Amino acid sequence: MNRLLVDLLATFNILLAAAIVAGSTLGTAAFLDTLWGLPLGFIVGVGVAAIWCGLLSLLVLIEQHLRELADGIRPVTTKSAPATPAVSKTRIDAAARRVAAA
Repeated sequence: MNRLLVDLLATFNILLAAAIVAGSTLGTAAFLDTLWGLPLGFIVGVGVAAIWCGLLSLLVLIEQHLRELADGIRPVTTKSAPATPAVSKTRIDAAARRVAAA
């Protein structure tokens, strides 16, 4: 369910950026009522959308990377391994003879 919400947030982020740019462009054009209203509103809208939607997309990107990391971790199954490395009986006997001879 969380993955679906994050994917919806990423889609909403795109729509939010378009709405910010369009609203700023049209609002500034209506407010200034000059030829410079449209380009100025567009530039301001792109700046505001870059800040807010850029931060939101950064959070979505971090979540997607964490998702990939979490999917890559598999549960580790433990096998019964000997506590010490296997040593052959002949090596133990040879070491015991050396100690006894010393």
